[in-house]
Amino acid sequence: MRLGRVEIALARDGVFRLDGGQMYGIVPRALWERVLPADDLNRVPVAGNAFLVTLEDGRRALLECGIGRAWNEKIQKIYSFEGPGLLDSLAALGVEPGDVGLVCLSHLHFDHAGRATYEEKGAWVPAFPNAEYIATRTEWLDAHNVNERTRASYRAECYDPLKSAGQLRLVDATLEEPVELTPGLELLVTGGHTRGHAAYRVTSAGKTALFWGDLLPTRAHTRPAWITGVDLYPYEGCETKKRLMEESIKGGWLALLVHETGEPIGTLERGEKHVEFRAAGE
Repeated sequence: MRLGRVEIALARDGVFRLDGGQMYGIVPRALWERVLPADDLNRVPVAGNAFLVTLEDGRRALLECGIGRAWNEKIQKIYSFEGPGLLDSLAALGVEPGDVGLVCLSHLHFDHAGRATYEEKGAWVPAFPNAEYIATRTEWLDAHNVNERTRASYRAECYDPLKSAGQLRLVDATLEEPVELTPGLELLVTGGHTRGHAAYRVTSAGKTALFWGDLLPTRAHTRPAWITGVDLYPYEGCETKKRLMEESIKGGWLALLVHETGEPIGTLERGEKHVEFRAAGE
């Protein structure tokens, strides 16, 4: 898809399954199951969407990198991975790992940073050898100071090797003061899901796209109170989501959704009861 003089392409890291309560938090099952029915284990399908952005200078940036497949048999059974992985999706676009110049992580949970590294000869190494990996400094600190609530979400092998390889850049930013990573691409801290959760804004020729990360993971989550059960700062996330949705509607921004199993690129529009996501081509 064209955005001004920038190209944005979906590079999906397959589909996996998460607990419905985890995805929809306090929303009753009777409501969310109308949108996405659960299986007999109360799990719903979610996508591991990454977005390949070819910037105006030709540099390729990857927004998120999925859950990966380097998991033991127990994890494989829990999450029921399906479909081609991220590297296969990139190859279908004619892109090799060495072609990626930036990998932009919304946060460091394993379902978003799992494919940042891979195991080679008993050691974990960056999956994209020429890329600068981006995360917020706050997220890095919290990933290394886990508690009973957060411990299960972080796996050091997904991100510590990035620092050891000298490929990790930690960014200090806020919602009001985003940081430009390279012309046409900036990071803004949203909080909500985690303290250091980031969104990424792409701009070109007066057009804008926003990669929401877990602040707005699927089209169902445009309802303000529909936030995940693992959001650490739910009120902050709800308020920031409403603010950015309003800006997106006014500006006609594209929305890039990380866990949407249908078409994950579209726009936000005002509906009768709440903001709605309209996929490209609908």
